[in-house]
Amino acid sequence: MKHFADEEWVDFSRSVLPQEKQDLMQEHLNEGCGSCGQSLTFWSKVGNTAKQEDNFEPPADVVNKAKTLCTMLPQRQKQGFGSVIGQLLFDSALQPLAAGVRSANLANRQLLFQKGTLYVDIRVEFDANASFIRVMGQLQDTKVAPDAMPAFKVELWHEEKAIVGTVSNEIGEFYLVGPRDKKLQLRIEHKQQNVSFDLQDMSED
Repeated sequence: MKHFADEEWVDFSRSVLPQEKQDLMQEHLNEGCGSCGQSLTFWSKVGNTAKQEDNFEPPADVVNKAKTLCTMLPQRQKQGFGSVIGQLLFDSALQPLAAGVRSANLANRQLLFQKGTLYVDIRVEFDANASFIRVMGQLQDTKVAPDAMPAFKVELWHEEKAIVGTVSNEIGEFYLVGPRDKKLQLRIEHKQQNVSFDLQDMSED
């Protein structure tokens, strides 16, 4: 049984595929493929979460209070990330595009990084006119069983400052929303080290 890639299920969930391919993938689901059904469920949930975050606007008084509190906190010491940088193994932007994979107003990029036994599979997407990006990914340590993955602290950094952070779930998945800009880094605490992964320039289509 032929399975479809995550990129295709993302576009399927957004209904941006050609009708012929949309029907073909629906027929595949109707045949009872559990693996692809799980992929569609996951990316549909991610899409719904992203839509909710896009529409969220915190009250102005809450934002002002948060800014005031931040100025009262001690400055975080810079850590020596420079000597521990992950290697880029794959960038989908360097691959030829398949027809119908990307919509006209949405850019998606798949990145694969490695540092030692740690592999980080990242999907970055952004709307053409949006000022933010969505970063979805999964961590895997080849020396750790997939069902025994510890929680990793994951942060998006810009100009030596952590701008947003989260913790990976029990199977290594994480999701972040950050500014669409140059010089973004994904930083992960792994084996008592802070590993950084340079994201490609997301400031232009």
